[in-house]
Order: sequence, then structure tokens, then C-alpha cells
Amino acid sequence: MTQNATDYGNGFSATLVCPKDRGVLFKREDSLECGSCGGVFPLVRGVPILINDDNSVFAVADYVETLGYEGASYARDWDRVGGGDG
Repeated sequence: MTQNATDYGNGFSATLVCPKDRGVLFKREDSLECGSCGGVFPLVRGVPILINDDNSVFAVADYVETLGYEGASYARDWDRVGGGDG
């Protein structure tokens, strides 16, 4: 079943947009999906993780793998070697 994220029911959903292209988000069983670019953003304990890995110092993996934020992102190789262009 697909629902527009405005039906999310937490009071903030009407303001949530895709972090990549500001498209409309649709609620899936365990994620939100952008109707424009197709980006999928997980829900961790009911909280949407709206991070664009391409331009953020944070990574979705920081939240999904540990079920919560625990510090700087080391999910990407270039993070482990002190930064870089990606």
C-alpha cells in the first residue's frame, strides 16, 4: 500500500521532502520513497532518516546499521582516510 507522506501521522510529515530534489515523499512499510527521483529513505524506530549521502557528512548507514546515531560517519571509504571528494 502506498500513501503520501502527509498521511504519516506524526505532525511533521506535511513538511518532509526528499533531501535530494525536494520531491514528494510516499510512505512505504519501512521507508519513505521520493515520487520524483525514486530515492528511498529508511524509517529507524519510526524516525525517517532523510540524508542525501552524496552531499552530507552524515550517512544513512550511520543510523541503519546501529539503529541510531553514534558519531561521525565511517560508512564510506573516503571518511576513513580523512575526507576527500568522495
